[in-house]
Amino acid sequence: KAIPSNMAKTVAKAATKQLLQLSVNGQKVQVATGSTLLDAIRASGAFVPTLCYHPEFKERANCRMCLVEVDGKDKHPVPACHTPATGGIKVVTDSPSLQQFRKTNLQFMLSRHPNDCKSSTSKW
Repeated sequence: KAIPSNMAKTVAKAATKQLLQLSVNGQKVQVATGSTLLDAIRASGAFVPTLCYHPEFKERANCRMCLVEVDGKDKHPVPACHTPATGGIKVVTDSPSLQQFRKTNLQFMLSRHPNDCKSSTSKW
């Protein structure tokens, strides 16, 4: 059976994509060029929380829950859902400072969130 031409083009594109190698929490991982840090983290089997990310939508990095530390890059954490993967970098997903930031950030988001969705009379 012949492969449909549009599928053959997609397969050919994927085959020509260059792979990047980076490290996530000390584990080496390879991802295709154009991948995000979140893609690399998930490929490594590590976990980073996301609230605003959805694969069907453009990344917004609004919730900041997916912040990670990148060795040799900015001194500030970067959003994994929005940051392109780069070969040779070292990504840390769960340092004590990131854990504290996520906890504080989530508490702040919950404090600003309307509480009517928690009630049994909510229209949701």
